[in-house]
Amino acid sequence: MKALSSDQLDVVCNRSWLQAKADATVTLTAELHTLSEVLRTELARRVGEWDVPGGFDASAFQVARGESLENLPYQYLDCPRYYSRDEIFSFRVLIWWGKAVNHCWVVKGERLGAIRERLISRRGEMDPEMCIWAGSDLWDWSAPLPLSQVDDGELRRMDFFKIGFSQPLTAPHLSATGLQADALAAWGAIVPLFESD
Repeated sequence: MKALSSDQLDVVCNRSWLQAKADATVTLTAELHTLSEVLRTELARRVGEWDVPGGFDASAFQVARGESLENLPYQYLDCPRYYSRDEIFSFRVLIWWGKAVNHCWVVKGERLGAIRERLISRRGEMDPEMCIWAGSDLWDWSAPLPLSQVDDGELRRMDFFKIGFSQPLTAPHLSATGLQADALAAWGAIVPLFESD
């Protein structure tokens, strides 16, 4: 059996660090629940203008966490949350410890074609900071690309979209007001793509 390195032993034995990690997890979970209330209010106001999947429940959301997204902890909010075998229509706020805060829509299925064509036709109007996560795996969060670096042909080949914004892990972005402001900005930048023509 391989022995722990001195750095690893310091982490395992550092009770104050472990308690701070646990406390930060609780705080961020509470902030994601508060954000879910803000987003559900916004959703109730806007969802009638959108083309959404059958069976879509505007009140559905989930706050969850894990310890191993590329070996790092993460917490997320899906609001709204719609996942079926063939379709996904969800807004995700992903706090990926050690990496970034991502705010994006995840879309797959029947509505993707119309959303994609709206995106292509309005590309020049979109926020220049907007990103596409172009990995082949729906759950790959490691490589957001600026929308400007993804050509129309590549967009048309994608069978799902993750489109939004990636923010650095800083105090302003991780505060309750920062999470809310960033989420609403991402939401507002993308939802025009969902409005029925």
